[in-house]
Amino acid sequence: MEQDEEVHEQEADPRMAFLQSLSLMFFCIKPDKWTKFSGTEENKNLVMNFFNTEDIMILVLYINNAGLLTASLGFPASVKTKGVYFVKKKMVRITPENIRDSLSVGDISNSPVEQLLTVLEEVVCTLFTNTDNMTTWPQVVSEDVVKHAQQLKNDVFVFGGQLKGKALLALPKIADDLEDSDEESDSSTIQVDGATLHAIESVVIDWTHQVKDVLNKDSAQALLDGLNPLPREEIDFWDLRLKDLKCLHEQLWMPKARKISEVLEKSKSSYWPALKSLYYDIRAGLEEASDIVLYLIPLKSLIDELEQTEYSEVSPYVDIILHTVCLVWANSRYYNTPARIIVILQEIFNLFIDMTCNFLNPEELMKGLQGEIEEVLGTIHMTISVLKKLYQVYDHNRSEMHTFFKDREPKYWEFPSHLVFARLDRFMHRLQTIEEIFSTTVEFLKLEKIEVGGVRGNLLGQMVQQIYLEFLEVIKIFADCTYNALDIAEHKFEEDNAVFQSKIDDFDRRLGMIICQGFSDCASILPAVKMLNMFAFFIKRPLIKEEVSQKYPILVDMINSDLDNIKSVFDAHLIATAENGGVPTINRNMPYVAGELKWAQEVNERMEVSMKSFKSIDHS
Repeated sequence: MEQDEEVHEQEADPRMAFLQSLSLMFFCIKPDKWTKFSGTEENKNLVMNFFNTEDIMILVLYINNAGLLTASLGFPASVKTKGVYFVKKKMVRITPENIRDSLSVGDISNSPVEQLLTVLEEVVCTLFTNTDNMTTWPQVVSEDVVKHAQQLKNDVFVFGGQLKGKALLALPKIADDLEDSDEESDSSTIQVDGATLHAIESVVIDWTHQVKDVLNKDSAQALLDGLNPLPREEIDFWDLRLKDLKCLHEQLWMPKARKISEVLEKSKSSYWPALKSLYYDIRAGLEEASDIVLYLIPLKSLIDELEQTEYSEVSPYVDIILHTVCLVWANSRYYNTPARIIVILQEIFNLFIDMTCNFLNPEELMKGLQGEIEEVLGTIHMTISVLKKLYQVYDHNRSEMHTFFKDREPKYWEFPSHLVFARLDRFMHRLQTIEEIFSTTVEFLKLEKIEVGGVRGNLLGQMVQQIYLEFLEVIKIFADCTYNALDIAEHKFEEDNAVFQSKIDDFDRRLGMIICQGFSDCASILPAVKMLNMFAFFIKRPLIKEEVSQKYPILVDMINSDLDNIKSVFDAHLIATAENGGVPTINRNMPYVAGELKWAQEVNERMEVSMKSFKSIDHS
């Protein structure tokens, strides 16, 4: 009962009835939609707040994405269809008595910019160009207002074309009159007054600026601005230029534009050469854009395929895409300049860089130092191999450029390679630095399982474990970082890497000292070699290698000493055999020949064990 009474009260409220009547008229909706709207608590509160609160100045009704009528106390960012706005003329409470006088009502389009352009062109410009509105104005003022209004109309017309993706040329107001008056007359008898000629020349100046703006655009501008465009932008740039030039060419060959050119020519205007040059520039630009768009079509399809390809299958596209670029260079009449080819190569390399970053997932990459390190390191190895292939294929195609020219003089890529690889070089360096960090981490994590023997084995083992624990703290520098480690513009990574490398150098010196001390405790070749093999994955590190390399002469002395001992045993055996009347000293219960062979085998095995251990050391 209470709800029914509440709905009845709303229906009886003249203010709600006013909104209802306008909404049904503007939106062409059925009354049941309004009933759903007014029966929703949220919408009802918004409308009542607008009516009863003085400082709430705007109420907008519109159809939302669900197809329901919705209220808002401000202009929404976008509307699906059109909307209706109610704006208070001053800060007052809206009552049934003042609702019609206190509100400004209007509709808003789903494309407000186009609506604004329509208002400017159809209302504002029409008002200011209507001479009936200027009967009491001085002639100078009225002429100036008309001039600026016409200029505004032209600007609105051009801007509207830009919104639609078209390069539109505004025509002077007199163009229609020229076409009508001279439709059947001889073009040689065309006569125009000074004001008309001035209006035409002013429009030609605007045309010149518009055409020059199109022709002067450079596809390399994004690169010059420090951005990292992709090849898609280069392809879209030339597609858009071709579209704009075709549009301009069609407009300049329309009857009205041709009539304007005839007027300038017959009037011997100083702007006629400029307009004639404009025709030539557009034709030349159209020929250039058509050629480039034609030869970029194969590359466009390859780029589309590449962007949809899994990174593990990207490698073959390196050969195909760079081969296609070489074919474009060899066959296009206008794209075979260093400036053009450098741009597309840089953008292709930017695409590979972006795909690499997406594949490695920068947000999770460095966290892999405390996770599946081997797996992450494998993906880094794969990405580096793909990027290295870019260098290899580029160098190969550059040296074999003559193969792309059939029955013609080859034109080589003589520009410096660093112009192409500037960003890729820096990215590659960053990626290899990250690879080194992961490889170092893999090596140092092996310290956990190392057990040092010998007299001071326990002490040295504790020192190794201390280094291991300290290293776990050091890798948190990267594992806990919040920045993008693959962003070459991120200098925080370089600072953290400098700290990391400083710590690693300290660890290397300490490990080198531990290895040398453990080596010094070894009395023979076998434990010494075992000691070195235990730290084999560290010995190649420069600082450790510098320390350990001093121990190699001692190893040589050890093997020589061991071989001398073996020879002494052999010589003693021979002497004992001679003193025993030629009867060899052999194991008991063995025949003489078998005993001699067994003894010789044992001596040989002892020597081979020492030599094999010695040869197993990688001292490169």
